Amino acid sequence: MRKFAIFSSVLLCIYLDSIFFDRINLYGIRPDCMLALIVVFGILMGSLPAAVIGTAAGLVTDIFFGESVGYNAALFLILGMAAGFFYRKYYADNLIIPALTAGLAALSKELVNAGIVFLSGIKFSFTVMFLRYILPSSLMTAVLCIIAIPVLKPVLSGQYKKTERNFFRLRK
Repeated sequence: MRKFAIFSSVLLCIYLDSIFFDRINLYGIRPDCMLALIVVFGILMGSLPAAVIGTAAGLVTDIFFGESVGYNAALFLILGMAAGFFYRKYYADNLIIPALTAGLAALSKELVNAGIVFLSGIKFSFTVMFLRYILPSSLMTAVLCIIAIPVLKPVLSGQYKKTERNFFRLRK
């Protein structure tokens, strides 16, 4: 059940990032679903599983939709390891820490992207880009993380087994 939930949530995020939010967005602003999911995995499962899943999901994303192979994989590896820092270190029902972590991770990713664009010689206004795209995108990613934590927490933390056992015990 846990592996199925991980696999299906990664596929859902690939769909949302590549197709859904590509067509439906607000003035070009779109959240990063995969990043929010990797942060949720890091907080609920730890650094190593989040890094492995992030690397695999990043490679799949790079191969099918990216311009260079390995960029998203490396980024998701690092962000999964960083999000794993909060594994078992916050109150279980607190949604603020995961949302802040996802928002800061999205902010970091977009700042790295802006740095790469700047180093490639393309002229742009950083202030306008930050206020119109980077900040709203980071906030939308944080909101996605707030939605994903309650959905995935019972499955990833093993609470569904307790509920399932109690359900079958009550039926007898």
